[in-house]
Amino acid sequence: MLYVVVTLNLLSLRVATLSPSVPSLLSFGSSPRVASPAVSDLAWKTVSVTKHEKKIYLSHTAILNIHPETTSTCRNVTMSKPIELSVLFVCLGNICRSTMAEGTFRHHLEHTYKNKPKSKYSLSLDRIDSCGTGAYHVGSAPDRRTIAVLKSHGITTYRHKARKLRSSDFTDYDYIFPMDDSNFEDVMDERTRVLKLRGDRPEKDASTAVSGSTSTVLGKAEDGLAHVMLFGAFAGGRDEQEIVDDPYYGGDDGFETAFEQVDRFSKNFLAWLEKSAEA
Repeated sequence: MLYVVVTLNLLSLRVATLSPSVPSLLSFGSSPRVASPAVSDLAWKTVSVTKHEKKIYLSHTAILNIHPETTSTCRNVTMSKPIELSVLFVCLGNICRSTMAEGTFRHHLEHTYKNKPKSKYSLSLDRIDSCGTGAYHVGSAPDRRTIAVLKSHGITTYRHKARKLRSSDFTDYDYIFPMDDSNFEDVMDERTRVLKLRGDRPEKDASTAVSGSTSTVLGKAEDGLAHVMLFGAFAGGRDEQEIVDDPYYGGDDGFETAFEQVDRFSKNFLAWLEKSAEA
């Protein structure tokens, strides 16, 4: 008899075998009965196996006793581990643009991306945050105009307390998105400082961060630090990168413009992530 340990999270089914004669990833058919195993003390939570998702959800970790005579009924459906990524949005004070971007991106992730049919590659973006390059508003809530615009577009649950960019952000996050050129330069200066403290040569700085166009590789840069690029790199134009201007000293129109931009960038970034995951 063969024993297979099945570990569940909400994004995928992970299978680790305890016998060298069993492949490390099993393939299951569209039935919740996994190769007709003898299963004891196992509570099925929700089983959703479609041609798009190809996932099985279990209520807890369990041991499945799979008899050799039943393993031949397994079908060719590949289970994949989710690709775990993290994103940080940056502006000057962390109360206007970066919070607008974070709130909008979270909304798309929770209400659009997670509800659309998935490929066999799952993306997990559980670490999403925003910060400022300056400490002007540390501890403050987002600008009331930011919250008003988010609410006008159906984003009503976003909460945040402003914070300043930290050195640890470059190892904690895979992508850091400044809103304008000044923010970008400040973030890159801090990235350079992190590299120098680690003992890397300054001439590596520019080549290890994505500064002009989107990367084709998911995850951190080759030096192990976050990619840094303008969020406007996902504007949707062929070669143009957009700047999200600071609306703080202007009227409400500036906040609405900022929302239109980060809303579009968020959709394009998610689309790029999906495409890159399947490449």
